[in-house]
Amino acid sequence: MRTLLHFFGETRLWFFCLLLLPPALLADNGLRVLTSIRPLQIITNDIMQGVGRADVLIDAAQSPHHFQLKPSQMRLASRADLLIWISNDFEAGLKRLQHSLPQRSQTLQLLPLLNRHSSKSDALDADGHIWLSPDIVIDMARLINAKLSAMDAAHAARYRQNTEHLIAALKQWKQKNRARLQQPQPSYIVDHRFMTHFERSLSLSAHDSLRNSHDGHPSIRHLSRLQAALKQSPVQCLLVSQLPPSPQAQQISQQFKLRIQLIETLGNPGKAQTTTDFFDAIAAALEHCR
Repeated sequence: MRTLLHFFGETRLWFFCLLLLPPALLADNGLRVLTSIRPLQIITNDIMQGVGRADVLIDAAQSPHHFQLKPSQMRLASRADLLIWISNDFEAGLKRLQHSLPQRSQTLQLLPLLNRHSSKSDALDADGHIWLSPDIVIDMARLINAKLSAMDAAHAARYRQNTEHLIAALKQWKQKNRARLQQPQPSYIVDHRFMTHFERSLSLSAHDSLRNSHDGHPSIRHLSRLQAALKQSPVQCLLVSQLPPSPQAQQISQQFKLRIQLIETLGNPGKAQTTTDFFDAIAAALEHCR
C-alpha cells in the first residue's frame, strides 16, 4: 500500500512539473490525439487522414484489461490534446489517469456514449470488443469525427469527408464479406466470447465457448458439456485472441484435432492498416475454419 501511495504521489508531482514547462516544449502544430488501443488508432487515423495521425497508448505486449502505465506512456498521455478509449471497465487503468491529465486535455469515452443512444435490451456489454463490429465502428467514427471537428474547426470539413468515406467503405465491406463468409460458414468454437459483436454484424455464430470471459476459467461441468457437444458436432477451429493459448484451449484442440486460429483483435502492430484492412485480416482468419 505504501508503495502504491508513493507511486501515485510521484505521478501527480510529475504531471505538475510538466505543466510548468514552457508551452513550446509541449505544443505541436496540429491536434495531438492519443487512443488507448491500436484499433481505435486505426479508425482515428482514417478520420484524420491528411490532417494528422493519432498515437496509441497501450502497446501490443500489454493487456488493455491489466496494463500498468510506464513513464513513457504517462509522458505521452500528458501531451495529448484528446484521449480516446473504450470504457473505464475495459481499460480500467485509464480511470485514474484521467484525473491526472492537464486541464487542457479532453477525453472521449466511447461506450457510455454509444449506449446512451441504445435501448436497454440493445445496450452494448462492457467486454470492450465493440470495435470488432463494422456497424458499431460506424457509430464510433461519427463520435470521433464530432469530437475532432469541435476541437479543430479549421479541419472539420476534412474530418467529415474522411468519415463519410470510411462509413461508405465499411458498409461496402460488410455487404461483400457477409455473403463471402456464408458459403459455407466457418465452423469454430471460441476461447471466450470476444467475437460476439463481429458475429452479430456478419450473421455468424460460434458453436460454443470455452470460457465466459477473458479472465474466467471453465468449470469441470462446462468442459464435460463442451466435449460432449464436440463429439456430436465436430468443428474446424478454436479461435483465440492471444498466443500462447490457455492450457484448456490446448487440451481441447489436441483432443478434438482443432486448428488454433489467432484473431488479432488488437490489429497487427508491425503493419500499416486501415480500418477495412483490419476487418480483412479477421475475415481471412475465419476462412481457414471452413
